[in-house]
Amino acid sequence: MTSTNSQPVRQILSWGLPSIIVASYLVLRLQPELRSAFPTLIGATCVIVISLGIILYAGTKELVGWSPGVILLISIILRALFLFSPPQLSDDIYRYLWDGLQVLHGQNPYSEVPLNAPPPDGASLELLRLMNHPELGTIYPPVAQFFFAAGAYLGAGPLGFKALLALLDSISCILIIKMLLRAGLPAWHAAIYAWHPLPVLEIGSSGHIDGLGIFFLFFTLSLLQTLTCIPSIKAHPPSRSGQGPAKYLLIAVSAGFTFACAMLVKLFPLIFLPGIFMLAGKRFRSPLSAGILAGLTLLTVPFLPQIKNLFFVLNIYLLNWEFAGFAFRTLRKLISSGSLARLILASIFLFISAAVWLRLFAMLHRVPGNSQGSFRGQGCAPSNRYFLECMGTFCWICMAYLLLTPTLHPWYALYLVCLLPFAPGAAGLALTWAVFLSYRVVAFKAFSGQWVENDWIPLLIWVAPVLAFLIARFHLRI
Repeated sequence: MTSTNSQPVRQILSWGLPSIIVASYLVLRLQPELRSAFPTLIGATCVIVISLGIILYAGTKELVGWSPGVILLISIILRALFLFSPPQLSDDIYRYLWDGLQVLHGQNPYSEVPLNAPPPDGASLELLRLMNHPELGTIYPPVAQFFFAAGAYLGAGPLGFKALLALLDSISCILIIKMLLRAGLPAWHAAIYAWHPLPVLEIGSSGHIDGLGIFFLFFTLSLLQTLTCIPSIKAHPPSRSGQGPAKYLLIAVSAGFTFACAMLVKLFPLIFLPGIFMLAGKRFRSPLSAGILAGLTLLTVPFLPQIKNLFFVLNIYLLNWEFAGFAFRTLRKLISSGSLARLILASIFLFISAAVWLRLFAMLHRVPGNSQGSFRGQGCAPSNRYFLECMGTFCWICMAYLLLTPTLHPWYALYLVCLLPFAPGAAGLALTWAVFLSYRVVAFKAFSGQWVENDWIPLLIWVAPVLAFLIARFHLRI
């Protein structure tokens, strides 16, 4: 409980911090071109993230607290601010539109590269010009393609995609709030994602498909959270009709299907696969697997056999693409081999992942009532602890991937931001702001027409979370 003396401070923070955040977004929205306003972009996003850091600190002191409705309302307003503005920081949405028009008119987007393919109905040469890398086939998996078709069906160009993604991202915010409350955490934690500049700018403004992947990921996690909180078999015997266990099996299958959807939007959620199985528990791993296999099969079949071309483009990406990857750049200079550097970093990531997952697995057997990995017994208190441990592990896995990947576009960090309400920390906040520094390359290209990368931007992106982590370790928490 807060004391009477702290009430004025609570009121100032509860009104002042959202006002500062909204005002910062208004400054960004009023810019005629974000690419030519790089200092403003960095400054405004820094103010927003610092405000979120203050919320994190003040929240632990019970000095802030907003209702779920207020958090959601502000998040919707922030996304609506950028809904009608053209995408400025990324041109990926034009590829979405091209692929969507192909699917909508019965063409397989994996068949031919855009430069060689006949333009689908509704497409134009201007759309081909706006698209990045039209000489390459699409790299987006099947569920993304279905979404592209839905966005193209709505028409209005990028607006249709952005409106759909903003709606789904708002639902993701609702899921986050419900999961927080179910886990015994206050609703204000959701503001760390709902008001963060990454989802607002990368989903609401640029319309990145990652918003759909996050929606399916959190749908999956929400279903699995219900499984971690069900009583033990003895406390919850099956009904005569068998509907008790059947209900939970259906939830596990559904979780598998939605996780397959998340992976078929982008492959990024694949790094969470071991944790998804651990959250399901031994009793539900088989139905979860069945759901995943069913989803992967049913959603891929419509694009056979040309979908094999997706793996050709993916191979080009994995072997050749790079952007803002400090670890990769440094290692490549040391050993004079990009291929070997990629292999070493992949091995390091796999080693870190194995160590973290093994730690989580050991923790699984220390949770009371869960030694057999079956129904999570003894009520929800131990299972809440285990669920939050899982989410924290997801955070560390995600941070390790972002710091080791050769290619670090800002929107890749969306998968870290969405986990921060459950495992908040200075390092995560710092990294999810620092990735905006990489837009200096985009800003310079808009000014000079040249794509020029340098080494100090990736270095700063690395230094920010490391420094924040060290400060937090010395108890100077923000």
